[in-house]
Amino acid sequence: MGYSTLCDNHKRRNRRHGHPEQRSVTSYELEPFRKRVKARIEKNASNPTWKLLRDRWEALEGIAKGHVEQYGTGVPYNLHQREAWANVATLGAAAQTMDIIEIVLAMYLMQEENPYRFKSDEAFSGQLVRRVRNLAPTSIATYQDFRTNKAKRVYRDLKPRTVEILARMLQETFGVAGLTVAKLEQQEAAQKQNEQRSLHNALSELV
Repeated sequence: MGYSTLCDNHKRRNRRHGHPEQRSVTSYELEPFRKRVKARIEKNASNPTWKLLRDRWEALEGIAKGHVEQYGTGVPYNLHQREAWANVATLGAAAQTMDIIEIVLAMYLMQEENPYRFKSDEAFSGQLVRRVRNLAPTSIATYQDFRTNKAKRVYRDLKPRTVEILARMLQETFGVAGLTVAKLEQQEAAQKQNEQRSLHNALSELV
């Protein structure tokens, strides 16, 4: 029998979030970063990057649908690979491609500016998958709380290995763009700080 240094609560959090101390990233918390990503896209509306990203996702979605169809005919699949492909297909059917792109790029921007928000690479992967999967209603289950007589919504967790595979798909599809947007945002912020500093220094020399 194996033993762990983690208590039951931390075991569950480790399984759900990729690290025993990782907290969920909420849509409210991510929204400011998503707004900045949207502004960046609108500022560069004619840039081919966004079409290329859409094409990359739609190609991945097409591959996923093919795998789901094959599995439906009885072709054997690894459980985690099958679940990951099924999630891509579900997202493709339920969510707008640009919403997926915005969420992924916003997560990279958050990681770049708040690296300590994520306890590990696995924790970032877990939160990335959770935020993207929330775009599809099938990631949410509803149950009746008989104590309050109200319907409650809960997130349908994936197996850790499935999360790892799905995160890798998202990172391979959008990761370079996510890192690039994050760097551009940082450079612009640094430029604004330098301009403000220069203005402050100039004002201090006024007589």
